[in-house]
Amino acid sequence: MGTIRVCCTHLDHISENERAIQAGGLVRQLHDLRGDARAMLLVGDLNALNDEAKWDRLDAIHEEHGWAPPEDSSVPGGALHTFLENGWVDASRGAGLSSPAKDPVRRVDYVLAHGPVTVKRARTDASADGSDHLPVVVEVEVPA
Repeated sequence: MGTIRVCCTHLDHISENERAIQAGGLVRQLHDLRGDARAMLLVGDLNALNDEAKWDRLDAIHEEHGWAPPEDSSVPGGALHTFLENGWVDASRGAGLSSPAKDPVRRVDYVLAHGPVTVKRARTDASADGSDHLPVVVEVEVPA
């Protein structure tokens, strides 16, 4: 059985441009860290918005807090796009929205996979408490 390397990160919460820069750096670092691992998982709060977000509610939240308008991270130049164009797969796609924990409006918490990984199941756990985000639970299989 091969090694699976798991890494965790938390990307910038304000700027999509900064997240994209961080993602580019992570892609390079993770490539170097892979070593003899058969597969890798990157988990964490990427603060990366995509087509699953409730955009109308996000716009209102950002305006209320005086933040810049939210940006789609899955388009070219975005952080999520950076990972995907470098061979990472969104293993948590379809898991559901994760933030805020009460009445989620966006999915910012991800499990990304690189290598021969089959996703069996992905979901958020709405029964969990103790965080302002819902935990993302992903069951994966890596062939021997």
